[in-house]
This record gives sequence, C-alpha cells and structure tokens, in this order.
Amino acid sequence: EFRSLSGKAKGAGGEQVSVAGNQLLTRDVTKNTVRGPYERDIVQHLDSFETLLDHTFIRLGINTDRIYHPVLLTETLCNPSMARASTSELLFETYGAPAVCYGVDSLFAFEEACNPDAPQTALGPFVPGEHGSSGLIVRVGHAASHVVPIVDGMAVHAAALRSPTGSGACTSLLSSVLQLRYPQHRPLLTPARVTYIKENHCRLITGKYTEELREYQSWDTLE
Repeated sequence: EFRSLSGKAKGAGGEQVSVAGNQLLTRDVTKNTVRGPYERDIVQHLDSFETLLDHTFIRLGINTDRIYHPVLLTETLCNPSMARASTSELLFETYGAPAVCYGVDSLFAFEEACNPDAPQTALGPFVPGEHGSSGLIVRVGHAASHVVPIVDGMAVHAAALRSPTGSGACTSLLSSVLQLRYPQHRPLLTPARVTYIKENHCRLITGKYTEELREYQSWDTLE
C-alpha cells in the first residue's frame, strides 16, 4: 500500500529522477512536481500514472521488458470511456500487456464482503445475480463518493448517486479545524501529517455521539 502520488527528486549525480508512492517521504523531492494521476477520481495525468505503474510493477517483482500476463484494473463507477481508452493505450503500447480488464472497485469489494469463500470464475469474483446478495454500497474516494444499491446481486445503476465530496474534503476540513485550534502548530500541520491523523486517530461514530464523547473524556479511555 502506498500513496498514489509521483514527483521529481534529485538523483545521485544531481539529475532529476521520477519517484512515486512512499519514496516521496524519503527523498529530496521538489514540491511543485508532486502530483497524482487523478482528477475527481478519474485518471487525467498519464505521466504521473505511468510513474505509478512503473513503481507498482517493480514492487510486484516484474522486471521484464514487457507485461506477459493480463492486467485487471479497478475503476470508479461510470468511469468515462475517454479515461479508460487512455489507460488501455498506455498499457498496450508502453507495457505490451496482452489483455486489459476493468471492474468497478466497490462491486468487487461488495462481492468479497458477502461471499469471501466464493470460488473465482473466469468472469472474476463478481458474477451478477449468482449469489442473490442485496445491500447498499457507500464508496468514499479521495474526491468523490458513490452510493450504489445492490438488489439480488445486481447493481442498480439508474439509482446510483455520486457526490463530489470525498476523503480529501475531510482532510481539508480537519486541517482547518486543527489550525484554528492550535495556531502555534500551524507550520507542522502539513497535508501528510493531517492525513495520518485522520487515518489513524479518527473514527466513525454510529449514532451515539454523546455517549462516545463521554467515553473519550473518561480517564479509563485516555489511559
């Protein structure tokens, strides 16, 4: 697991080299070169996406001159055909992948949660209508969130909703609150640190806010 960001850093000889993921935390990175491949959870910056793919394949131990096996990519709901075409072109022409398949990430997660022991099929883990599971998917991305109803194992796309609010907005809000509450620590509240606080020290309260707040204020919890 690593951040979907890439940037430029100084190499051993002073030249500019591309870095990605957690390498951004350990290298002398030029700040104005750090960027992600996504805009509103859709691939827009192919240069950054290619750097992330290089980093991903290296971490998987793939150091061949091309990709010799099919590639499965997850995507957000209703991903534009233009973004998918650009991604496919990159995988086919740059990496030589023999085949590329796409699937909605939230549907894969729903099927895995409902049927963790289901056998894999040629169509992948999600086979519509096979298991008859029903539920409601709430998928929170960085820049957008989706709500997708599932009825009898089928996604009802006509009833799905998209909100242009995601975890990135939560991070921005938390950063503003912390800067107002602790103005003396404003220089230390970098986006990376605020994201760490959000991911490791924030939690979702399910309906009993007052009781949860009292629990956090008790000495037993603090200890």
